Amino acid sequence: MGRPPRPTAAGIYHVGTKAPTGLPFFYDPEDYYVFMSELTRAIFWERLTCLAFCLMTTHYHLLVDAPKGAVPRAMKRLNWHYARSVNERLGGRGHVVGGRYFSVPVSDTSQLLVEFKYVALNPVEAGLCNRPEDWRWSSYRGTIGLEREFGFIDSRLLLAAVDGRPEALRAYVDGDGV
Repeated sequence: MGRPPRPTAAGIYHVGTKAPTGLPFFYDPEDYYVFMSELTRAIFWERLTCLAFCLMTTHYHLLVDAPKGAVPRAMKRLNWHYARSVNERLGGRGHVVGGRYFSVPVSDTSQLLVEFKYVALNPVEAGLCNRPEDWRWSSYRGTIGLEREFGFIDSRLLLAAVDGRPEALRAYVDGDGV
């Protein structure tokens, strides 16, 4: 039996991809920068709005607002270009992406906040840092106002979910709000 079709309706999605079992997705800091460059291109070409991201060592998470049909095209473009770049730089070591990307449609504001919290806390849960704002490869610091946001991030929908206040979003992630 074939795989069920992915949702392609316009809307907000939590998407991501992992590396093959036992391998890193990002081998060194240069890979994170290459990935963000490819992400910026995919956002532009597919007219996505990237609400948040978190790049882990073995996988990544994105929260995107996408027009109809854009998520599959964007993920194909992003993963293919990133994998090609890594293989060129490392001498063609094979698969970089460990299978199909995941895609979770976000149905309402409450779910958007839950998905954002999950993305923000991912490095803490993995033991990579003590607080989400300590993880360098995430949009969280910019979204909560600790530094300037990445140019490809638009956190307005996230902030609107908590009355526009970055500190309210931080309180929600810390477990003290909303």
